[in-house]
Amino acid sequence: MTAAPAAAQSADDAVQAAAYRAAARDPRQLDDKLFILWEYAGALREQALARIVLKATNDPEIKALATMVIDGHQLGMDIMRPIAAELGVVLPQQPTAIDLAAIEAAGALPPDALELFFLRRQRAMHAWDITVFDDYLSAARNKGLKRYVAATRAPLREHAEWVNRVAAKRGIEGGLTVFGAGGR
Repeated sequence: MTAAPAAAQSADDAVQAAAYRAAARDPRQLDDKLFILWEYAGALREQALARIVLKATNDPEIKALATMVIDGHQLGMDIMRPIAAELGVVLPQQPTAIDLAAIEAAGALPPDALELFFLRRQRAMHAWDITVFDDYLSAARNKGLKRYVAATRAPLREHAEWVNRVAAKRGIEGGLTVFGAGGR
């Protein structure tokens, strides 16, 4: 990381930390604010990893999956921005410095190992998100956030099924383990 990007990263990390502190000072709809902050930060992180994978792989199926991750998270981020503004939440512009360092390290893997890492990561993140979205549906107080959570549950499950099919073809065993309301 050069000095200019490092300085920009440091400034964005400070903005992110300030957003969490501000959310805690105003506890009205704090759960909703934290949900938006975590999900938005996670979307930035997953997009950054998918971009690395997209550049490194020649596998059309992995390219399609990486593109789905980028596009799906972009759609979610576009929906979350006005909700965050309504809640008075300042969103990050990029992943944290630690997340970027981890993604950069993953990018050093040979393409076949990076593809497997990406598939395992996507399995875990989809299991996590399905559980969080299922559980959060009844907790969301903001109407726009509640609509977003409800509308996102089905696509998350479809994407998870796709990730599992691709992972199984590459020898990654096991199913997606999800707890929560079951997505119905």
